[in-house]
Amino acid sequence: MSDMFYKVQQVSWTEDGSRQVDDHLVSCEGSGRVIVTLRSYSNPSHRKSNFKCCDIGFLSCSGCDAYFKLCVTQSVSSSAHSCNIGTSKTPVVGNKDDHRFNIRKEFAFTSFRRQPLNLQLEVWDWDKISDDDKVETLKRSVTPWTSSPVHYRERLTLQSNPRRVTVTLDMEVYCDKNYYGPSCSAKCVPRDDSSGHYTCDDQGRKVCRRHWYGNANFPMARKSAYRGGLVPSVRRTAFLTTTLTAGITTVAHDGSKVCLYGWHGENCTVFCVAQDDDQRGHYTCDNEGNKVCMDGYRPPDCTDCLLGRYGANCSLTCLTNDTSPSQQGYYYCTENGVKHCSPWWYGPECLEHCVPHDDSVHGHYTCDERDGRKVCRDGWEGPSCLDRKQN
Repeated sequence: MSDMFYKVQQVSWTEDGSRQVDDHLVSCEGSGRVIVTLRSYSNPSHRKSNFKCCDIGFLSCSGCDAYFKLCVTQSVSSSAHSCNIGTSKTPVVGNKDDHRFNIRKEFAFTSFRRQPLNLQLEVWDWDKISDDDKVETLKRSVTPWTSSPVHYRERLTLQSNPRRVTVTLDMEVYCDKNYYGPSCSAKCVPRDDSSGHYTCDDQGRKVCRRHWYGNANFPMARKSAYRGGLVPSVRRTAFLTTTLTAGITTVAHDGSKVCLYGWHGENCTVFCVAQDDDQRGHYTCDNEGNKVCMDGYRPPDCTDCLLGRYGANCSLTCLTNDTSPSQQGYYYCTENGVKHCSPWWYGPECLEHCVPHDDSVHGHYTCDERDGRKVCRDGWEGPSCLDRKQN
């Protein structure tokens, strides 16, 4: 396969203040994520794709022991399902055929083209004795973005025809940190040190910070509004400490006092420059120079995630009873933000309590790993498995 390339632009300013744009071709190898979160599933008919009952109940069909197989494909054809982005399979979610859950599947990619994403979701009925049976195959093709790498998110409802099976899910696509562009292939790492002073726009182009100019790869000369003219290759700390005691200001044409870039407050004595860096923090600055943490980050330093937030950019949420009193269920969150039921709690929301026993007081049973139902041990029966089976 021939190499794919993506055109990026670098923006800089010359000494006379004019804007200069340079075009470059970079490889389309990038970095990003496709996330599919299953939210609900309904099959009120309790029937499979061949319209036969999943299980036979008393005078009617009983529920399917449902689980899901997911295939994510990127292709020019909306009917292609090669699973080149990834595949995943869930555990059995239960046999009620009406579920609300939060099953999150994440797929990383290193090459992303401006082509549709095709989802194929298969619903299966688990059988303990015979082969598993397919309940339904649901498909949907979406176009995450066309030109700008915004964080794409959409709630999708997939239905069979006729409307026998319904699944709702959330679809997300985003570039990893420091990757930009419609292919997530433009890499740009903002910096403000001796190697450069620039941020990155939403296409991954380097943009010199205020009062800095030069080649976007190495913007080192600073324009001084305090003294006028240019101060080449001067570190910020060396330049600003010379005027710190008097406040970092300049005078406008009408005689009013104006704070220089990065300085705030009535006397321009508070320094704050917005950052988005794991070492310096992730914050903006208000008019008084106070740090305002970005979404998901904890003040005052804005370097750590808030309680209940996890992952890159603190973008994943997993709230337990410790972090949110309104949360229901008994579970804990892993360091990656994945929910796991606490011991002896079961079900999609960890609300079903069951402790296995084998005695004449509590009963003789184990607990179903899926929904916490009592499962009588061999030779026992009844609601609490206290009755011996009759031969």
